[in-house]
Amino acid sequence: MTTAKPLLKKRIAREILIFFGGLVVVGITWCFLLLRNNHYKTKKSNLKSEIASLVQQLDNLPKDFIKELYDKTKKYFVTKYQVGKDIYFIPKQQAQEFLFDQKGPKKEATVLPISPTGYSYTHLDIFKKYGGYELFPKQKPPLPRMVQDSTAVFDFVEQNKFREFLSSADYRDKFYETFRKEKFIIDDYNEDGLPIGTVVDLRSFSEFDTTIQFALKNHASIAAVKEDISKKIENKNLSYKNAVTDIWSNKKINNTLLTTVLLLAIILYPVRLSYFLIKWAFNTLK
Repeated sequence: MTTAKPLLKKRIAREILIFFGGLVVVGITWCFLLLRNNHYKTKKSNLKSEIASLVQQLDNLPKDFIKELYDKTKKYFVTKYQVGKDIYFIPKQQAQEFLFDQKGPKKEATVLPISPTGYSYTHLDIFKKYGGYELFPKQKPPLPRMVQDSTAVFDFVEQNKFREFLSSADYRDKFYETFRKEKFIIDDYNEDGLPIGTVVDLRSFSEFDTTIQFALKNHASIAAVKEDISKKIENKNLSYKNAVTDIWSNKKINNTLLTTVLLLAIILYPVRLSYFLIKWAFNTLK
């Protein structure tokens, strides 16, 4: 009897230690989940700041003036087509209208090569002679026309070729002379009778020429920096999305904690007690 009491006390003490040990494991798990979430929240916040800084750097880079100029004026560049013995200079924006009519596609139309200089002179009478097809959409008078008699028209080329042509002083002169005349080129009118068009402000020739030469000289280095920053932004955005995904909601944390408690309870009591009972049974049989 005297021996049984100390043994019982030891067993009770052991169960108490096991119980509080389980609570410690649950507490450690809870702290780990909170610290994990806090880590990803901090990472998300830092990445957001880094992305904003990179975007600011990207915005502060000199703008690609040549690209902007190309995007605004390319629809007025022409493609030369030969239909039979007739040659047509058709603006890019009217190519589909020219190539396809009510009778179907003009399959006999052949695209002629661009001029070595990137431009050529033409005369509006040429268009009237060959079916009356005009360079630009019919406009309400007295709208100014970008193409006058004996005016330089520019071959439609891709942006890189356009840059190459702009490296020629002659091409810059002709381009400026043609497009400086109208700061707002009217393409059409809306339903209210208001003009729709494109703003092309080339300013003075010295400003235009200086800007073009600066863009040509620094395009490669600026493009390289831009590409580098863009890649960094792309990688940061990916990391940011991953960090957002890795942040657990309170519900998920609570469910994980509850699962940990249940697993510990099952291991410490039903499983452990089952082990001792089976062990006792084998020892008894021996």
